[in-house]
Parts: sequence; structure tokens; C-alpha cells
Amino acid sequence: MAVANQYNMYPKLRRLLQFPNFHGLAYADSAFREEDPVHTPYNPSDTAKKRQFNKQMASVRISAEWAFQIVHSLWPAVKYTPRQKILQGRHGNLPGKNLYNSFILTNLHSCYERSNLIASYFEATLPTVEEYLGVPANSLD
Repeated sequence: MAVANQYNMYPKLRRLLQFPNFHGLAYADSAFREEDPVHTPYNPSDTAKKRQFNKQMASVRISAEWAFQIVHSLWPAVKYTPRQKILQGRHGNLPGKNLYNSFILTNLHSCYERSNLIASYFEATLPTVEEYLGVPANSLD
């Protein structure tokens, strides 16, 4: 939540999720505040419809945990723990900077391999490394 506030996540998401004929929403866990366009689990989930929504969203949210699993398996030196704050410090070898870099390297690795756990589960096709980086095809050979 601190990172979301410091980097004005809510206004940025509102801008990114506005389309001519559609207003998108982002789903987040209960650590985030419920504010347009962020939707969090229903609490209390006092109807069958709310319980079903929470159950469906929780099952999809597991893929975010899978992303951390992929990062940890590729880069064991990067340990994402509660003590490792994204905004910790301002100079030197920042834990948050290492974590962000490991995400980018993981994305590149997944594109190079053309798959990962999440893409397999959702039957998604990953871009090539060139497509991910936005450079011409075969320019990295």
C-alpha cells in the first residue's frame, strides 16, 4: 500500500483502465484500499454471489504467487521477505531494485523459453524476446 500511495498508483490505474466504451477495474488483495478502479475481496462476503466472486478471484490471484515462485527458482539470491521493503534505502544495492530487476530478467527468460508455469496454466502464448523488448525480429542474434 505504501508503494501504491508513493507512486500514485490509483490515478495511474484510472488513466490506464479508461477506454472509449469501457471502464476497467483492477483486482487487488485486502492489503489495498477499495478505491476506483481497484476492487478488493468482499468483506464480509454475506451473500452467495459475493462468496463465489471471492472464491473465483482467489483462484486466479494464485497466479501472482506463482510469479514469485518462478522468480525464486531462477534467482535464489533474491529473497522476497517482509523485511525486504521495496522502498528500503536510496543508494547502493537496494532490495527493491534487485526484485524489480529479477522480474524483468524472469520475463526475458520466460520469453526466451516461450513458456512458464503461468502461461501453461492459462494456455497463453508468450511473446518472443524481441517482441517483449520492442526491437526488430532477429536483431538480437
